[in-house]
Amino acid sequence: LCVDAKTRGQHIGEQLFEHVKSEAKRLGCYEVTLNVWSGNTSAEKFYEKIGLKTKERQIEYIL
Repeated sequence: LCVDAKTRGQHIGEQLFEHVKSEAKRLGCYEVTLNVWSGNTSAEKFYEKIGLKTKERQIEYIL
């Protein structure tokens, strides 16, 4: 999910996530998983605010 910086604060992200949840339920999905870049604290705060919880953390080494 990505909301343009100019339109943030208008609850568009919440509406997008509600749509994603509705579609996932309609399709019989068990969960919705999102990835967020480390250090993107505004996204992390937003996701936590709308009810997502950290499930796991991935670490990588770029060759």
